[in-house]
Amino acid sequence: MAFQFYSRLPVRLPLAFRESDLSACTRYFPAVGLVVGLLSGLAFLAMIAILGPQQAFAAAVVAATCSALLTGAFHEDGLADMVDGLGGGQTVSQRLDIMKDSRIGTYGALALILAILLKVSLLSALAALSAGEVLTIFIAAAVVSRCNAALLIGILPYAREDASSKVRPVAHKLSLLNRNSLLVTGLVCLALSAVIIESFGTALVAIVALAALLFFFQQALQNRLGGYTGDCLGGLQQLSELTILLIFMSQL
Repeated sequence: MAFQFYSRLPVRLPLAFRESDLSACTRYFPAVGLVVGLLSGLAFLAMIAILGPQQAFAAAVVAATCSALLTGAFHEDGLADMVDGLGGGQTVSQRLDIMKDSRIGTYGALALILAILLKVSLLSALAALSAGEVLTIFIAAAVVSRCNAALLIGILPYAREDASSKVRPVAHKLSLLNRNSLLVTGLVCLALSAVIIESFGTALVAIVALAALLFFFQQALQNRLGGYTGDCLGGLQQLSELTILLIFMSQL
């Protein structure tokens, strides 16, 4: 169900849908990232093999496109809607209404353009690394960013009071066990990445940076919305992914 809800992969459930399962599947959000990161990394390596390292920017564009296709641009849409709402609304009600609007505004468009440009620029620098290191960074960024986003569910209440959001069935406080599982998943992923790229400092910096991002992000949402929405989860995932890529590239 996690793959069906958080990706466009052709997964079909053999059992009847239960709303409680949709809430429970959030703990497997990082597993979706594992597959998305792996396939995107393989797409990047394939393009490098075909086009050559000198066309790393084009390879990065293909990898970013692959990631967006695999998720249906689910998280990118969340980032744009979140920035539009937080930047354009004067009250909580206005901000939530703007986020629910299917149209994209100036703030959201600019945020999306800058985020994609930064992501593609960072990914293009991976051409100098080995295939194993490239896949490690792709997977770590995709998995740990989703851990960070899912942890937000265990920290803040859901901001919308109505049933209009598609993510509302997911919006239940995570149990302490599930939160701990997500935290351990992220830490193990960063630790394994540190072993592969031989840089434990990178993992430590990433842990501190992601914790700081989560803290200040949830503070901002608490002040501006009184909680989170599905768009906020997508926005945090994108920001966390960019943070991880920035840290990996700065430490290598």
